[in-house]
Amino acid sequence: MERTKTYKPKPGEKKWRKIGGGSLHLPNKIIKPGETLWLDIEKIPEAFRDLFELIEEPVKKEFEKIEKDITGKKDQGKVTQKEDVTYKIVKNEESSTSSTILYDIVDSKGNVLNKQALPEDEANSTLAEILNKKKLNNN
Repeated sequence: MERTKTYKPKPGEKKWRKIGGGSLHLPNKIIKPGETLWLDIEKIPEAFRDLFELIEEPVKKEFEKIEKDITGKKDQGKVTQKEDVTYKIVKNEESSTSSTILYDIVDSKGNVLNKQALPEDEANSTLAEILNKKKLNNN
């Protein structure tokens, strides 16, 4: 059995699943129970729209993603988007049971940067070092 080509949705189409029993008969199409399909929900009569649940919307690609180049070569004419990464000091949930309150340094993606939870003063100094390194790399 060969795999079919991936369907590229037309503008306004989203991926839907037919829920409930029975088939829905439309002009030139029969939609069976549990069937998933790309369609513009406006083309379905309003009385039958409650028989569909939204699965996913198409993803819009605004920028090309570029893999990091380990060798240090320059990008070759590709579009890049600079990521603004922000850092926060967040109270470590596991340390709330102990007598000392410890903190984690977290980036905007939710990644914890430190290996062990730190006291507040160490977390502040570590964050300052990270921001200084970031400034030096940007210049």
